[in-house]
Amino acid sequence: MGFTPQFVDLNKDGRMDIITGQYYGHVSWFQGVSDGFDDGSLLDQEGDPDACDWKLTGMDDIKSQGYWLYSTANFGDFDDDGLLDMIVGGSSLRISKNTGTKSQPKFAYRKLLLDLNGEPLKVLSEFTLVGELTVEEKEQALKYSKRSPGGTGMISPLVVDWDNDRVLDLMATNSYTQKGMPAIVFFKGVKTADGHRFEQGIPLFKGKNGSKELPGRWLHINVADWNNDGINDLLIGTSVVTLHDDVFNSYLSWNWESETGVQKNDPGNMKNYPKHVEDYWVQKYLETESTMTKIPAEDYRTMRHRGYIYVMLGEKNDEKTKKTK
Repeated sequence: MGFTPQFVDLNKDGRMDIITGQYYGHVSWFQGVSDGFDDGSLLDQEGDPDACDWKLTGMDDIKSQGYWLYSTANFGDFDDDGLLDMIVGGSSLRISKNTGTKSQPKFAYRKLLLDLNGEPLKVLSEFTLVGELTVEEKEQALKYSKRSPGGTGMISPLVVDWDNDRVLDLMATNSYTQKGMPAIVFFKGVKTADGHRFEQGIPLFKGKNGSKELPGRWLHINVADWNNDGINDLLIGTSVVTLHDDVFNSYLSWNWESETGVQKNDPGNMKNYPKHVEDYWVQKYLETESTMTKIPAEDYRTMRHRGYIYVMLGEKNDEKTKKTK
């Protein structure tokens, strides 16, 4: 299963390639050719995700499934050697150095990216929680934070020089399903004697009283000059909930998934499934504990998740850095 596809000229041949991560650890590479893209191949990585031990869950053990799971990937030259290194998400933010050549990239062991104190980068921590939360809400949001180096799972990274200081920064998204979770966390890159490090992460947006800054969940982002004004803009993709022939549902999209009980399942897409499969997911939803009112079963049967894209146009401020409006 491929996800988080992106365009990047990985082999520096002047043609854009398509790169897509895979849930179980592989990363696929579709090289650009004169008439499109080739049939694709797997990136050469140290270790073998197909040979990992599923009984092992350690994040640093290359033989463990915990090391490989949810391999979202992005690229940037972090050691100034002219080769694109791979930044991997999942349960943490890690770097896999490119030890190959421009035409034949090869990626080494995935090492944790560190902050200025030598600690792993945290996408979810006490410093990145958003909104005015009660003690109980903070504890709930951070319930699983100690299990993964990044503080949460399913992290997707984006490499970008956001502040135009010629040092690569990082942005990261997460599942965005629970109160207190930040939509996007920014890590400012810093060149140090110990190598490329990052300042502590800060949320790009902060909703009031723990409310969501954006509808939907499972956010993915990119940076591009959308309106061709010479200033980078922020593109945000989000999975929103629709009912009855793809009509946006504000109640289910603007409230947290952990509160509504709505999961990623799409009963509205199950027309070709046996009816008992749809009935199973409808019943599971109705029986799941929730702090909010359940929608009726007949509405839930029409539910489908749809991708929405939001564009936040950048503008220059007095300090000649970017902000969004």
